[in-house]
Amino acid sequence: MKVTDVRINYPRKKFDDNGNVSKLRGYARILLDGTLAINSIRLIDTGEKRYLIFPERESNRKDEEGRVIMLSVVNPTQSELRVHVNDVVWEAYDNDPTNPFIADPE
Repeated sequence: MKVTDVRINYPRKKFDDNGNVSKLRGYARILLDGTLAINSIRLIDTGEKRYLIFPERESNRKDEEGRVIMLSVVNPTQSELRVHVNDVVWEAYDNDPTNPFIADPE
């Protein structure tokens, strides 16, 4: 499978409540082979690492610390596909002229 289209929506708030740049850089929608759409892929940039979080949903279970356990809705099962999706999505992010996280040179 190959990513045939990527669309990225950026969050309204570029900064968190403490005035720091948000780690959430956007939400991606990808199309695989022109036939399967996956929405709500979160783009996370910690400054040290950039990664994607595929769609999840809340379960009715909690962990030992009382936090709700999240369950995967969709995720790549082959590492080659995961790497491909990651590379294509971050390339689209880096090359998007409307990206509010990329500094304007002027």
